[in-house]
Amino acid sequence: MLDKLRRGGMSEAGIDALVRAWESPGAPFHRYGAFAAEAGALGEPELPVAQARLVFTMFGRENLEDWREILPQVVHIHGKFYDVDDDGTSPSIDYERILRIFADAPHAISMSSEWEGHAYLDADEQDAFDMVARHHEMCRRMIGA
Repeated sequence: MLDKLRRGGMSEAGIDALVRAWESPGAPFHRYGAFAAEAGALGEPELPVAQARLVFTMFGRENLEDWREILPQVVHIHGKFYDVDDDGTSPSIDYERILRIFADAPHAISMSSEWEGHAYLDADEQDAFDMVARHHEMCRRMIGA
């Protein structure tokens, strides 16, 4: 995502402002608003600033342990992901920790892989079917299947 914002004209000062806002406490829409205000003051182009909203809405920072409370009711999850790198890991989502939590459920839980990389990659930059296959392979490896 950051590479796309850079290609769209966002400066490193704008990227730094984005990272600071994303790491700050508060609701995602408040953090995006703070970033957008700072980006405006920096003179960042409008399009990458608007696209940066995805960083706050798609890349959450929730406490994974909160899932344990509702595990008895969970039967299916969406395994959203944005990328699986050459090392076979997801650089933006801690799947190893997430899958460990779901593996502790007292019953089977199914998962659908949902590639969201199209939100920040152009169609010719990645093969969606390949990404889903890589995600399946990564998840199987992590749960020992």
